[in-house]
Amino acid sequence: MPDDQIEASTVEQENSGAPTAIFANRVFVTVDLDVTRLSFGEQTTADGPIRYRTAVVLRSSDAVQLRDILSNLIERAKNSVAGQTGNVDDKKT
Repeated sequence: MPDDQIEASTVEQENSGAPTAIFANRVFVTVDLDVTRLSFGEQTTADGPIRYRTAVVLRSSDAVQLRDILSNLIERAKNSVAGQTGNVDDKKT
């Protein structure tokens, strides 16, 4: 193997042919000066491996815009639920 190549781990090799995940419960974020990389994965058991299946690279300015959009949508959803059923955060079970 040439010196500039890195051998893939067994998990990476298994994931290479797997379809993209439709459910993600793990996110890994890498930030550089100009770009932000979001890697989405799934972990099916608490001690099982995290299988990253999808990644998106954004310009940092686009990542900030995505953050603002998601924050706005989440806040609107919280307000919508709170308006229908009372404040969810204040409910005691």
